[in-house]
Amino acid sequence: MRLGITQHPRAGEIFLGLAALYWGAVVALWPGSPGLGWAGLDYQQSRATGIAVILSSLVLAIGCRINGRWRWSPVVRLVGVGGLTGVALFLAWHALYAAASAWAVYSFVAAVSVVVWVNTAVDVAALVRGVWDAGRR
Repeated sequence: MRLGITQHPRAGEIFLGLAALYWGAVVALWPGSPGLGWAGLDYQQSRATGIAVILSSLVLAIGCRINGRWRWSPVVRLVGVGGLTGVALFLAWHALYAAASAWAVYSFVAAVSVVVWVNTAVDVAALVRGVWDAGRR
């Protein structure tokens, strides 16, 4: 029984994961970059943020790869998207006090991340509802 979970990974999750992986690699690995000083982060904190984004992207990639083959795969996807959404919301909040272009970019990314997170949460809700219904029989 499929519980309403999509068999194939959603395009929004894949695009968000790839874009975040690229961004995280640039922030974490680019030598001599100015970092995210506008967000109040020094170089080490910027690097840690980039690594957190890379790890969240990898968790999301694992969740997309096993999607539908393991009952709890939507939870793995939700954890990956949740990490990316958390970083995006943090940066969007701090971009309010930076240049308007930073706010425009990071608020858009945060909005897209929230939409993808909600769509993934719908799959998790369908999973939980199905498990709950199956347990009551």
